[in-house]
Amino acid sequence: MSTNLKLRVSFYTRYGKTAKVEQSPIMLRVSYRGNRRTFGQLPLEVNPKYFVKGRVSKEAPDSKSLNRQLDGIEAKLLVYAEDLYRQNILTLEKLKKVFFGEEGSARYISSLFDEYLQEEEKRVNANLLTRGTHTKNKRFVSGFIAFIASQYGQKDMVVADITPVTLADYQNYLECVSGYHHNTLIKYLRFVVNVMKYATTRGYIAHNPVADVTYNAQPSDRGFITTEELARVESVDLSAHLSVVRDIFLFACYTGISYIDVFNLTERNVLTNNGHPWLVFNRQKTGQLSQVYLLDKAIAILEKYRSQRPADGRLLPVCCNQVINRDLKKIAGKCGIDRPLTYHMARHTFATLSLTNGVSMETVSKTLGHASIRTTQVYARILPQKMETELARLNNVM
Repeated sequence: MSTNLKLRVSFYTRYGKTAKVEQSPIMLRVSYRGNRRTFGQLPLEVNPKYFVKGRVSKEAPDSKSLNRQLDGIEAKLLVYAEDLYRQNILTLEKLKKVFFGEEGSARYISSLFDEYLQEEEKRVNANLLTRGTHTKNKRFVSGFIAFIASQYGQKDMVVADITPVTLADYQNYLECVSGYHHNTLIKYLRFVVNVMKYATTRGYIAHNPVADVTYNAQPSDRGFITTEELARVESVDLSAHLSVVRDIFLFACYTGISYIDVFNLTERNVLTNNGHPWLVFNRQKTGQLSQVYLLDKAIAILEKYRSQRPADGRLLPVCCNQVINRDLKKIAGKCGIDRPLTYHMARHTFATLSLTNGVSMETVSKTLGHASIRTTQVYARILPQKMETELARLNNVM
């Protein structure tokens, strides 16, 4: 392909169609302003009889994958060339150095992931990053490694070869193969973009091909339970174990506190103001201060488990989140709630019912520990009963 820079990228096979070989390495050549230079052998092979005009013909079984990789290499070279041209330093020798890295050796994504996670582990140990986030990022790493194996038939990938084309392939993989919804898959994509920024900052690649790539989340409906469903959860007859899970869930419905923050609560977080108990703590997720006025039902749950507190001094006997969510599905069934019930729905329930019943946006935001009131505004839905109550007032004036 040629550009307005008069730069042309070409691919050819080391061995011609008449050679008695099953596979031949694919070579890379670049021409610029009358000069031509071979950039060397690529880690790609093809039967020469299937290589036509710089691409793999559709008769080859892996043509689609190979052509996507060639497109990605060409796109990356053109991005690098345009960047060097803007700096008035574009030469074929300089372009080759940038393409392969200043040291002339390629850094692979698996080793970069390992280094990135090791740095994260240090931040976890210094309480600068949560263990949950670190674990989630390990899952993102596994996702990308599985993708390049499935999409390209490779165990690894050169960092500088990751381009917007690669991310487009990854997005399609996450959607069609992994079956992720948009707001889930963009977390995987954003992680790769962040790791690429890390590689650029550390000088591992001279130019970040995905520096301008961004992903926006779609508005989502945050699930909650209604007042009537909440009453059913409160009154349903349960076993001893499920009763504990129910109480932990209800405590979050009455306070809006997330799972990890309820898990971490101790007596140090209980403060009294004007004779009434409050919970005051910094959210683990954001570090934002959260100030929770304890409703009578929340106080009753704390008192119920005062004699059953764990040995480490935590206020409530909270088991792991996976167990809670598993048992909440059982509780939902017993209550006739026909949709999945999760612990985090309790936080959404608190926010939605508070706003619906006249608690100000500012107060709810402070209670939830949101850094911005815009985060709280996503809960500002109007329930049918509130609409009925407010619109019925028109009977008196119309």
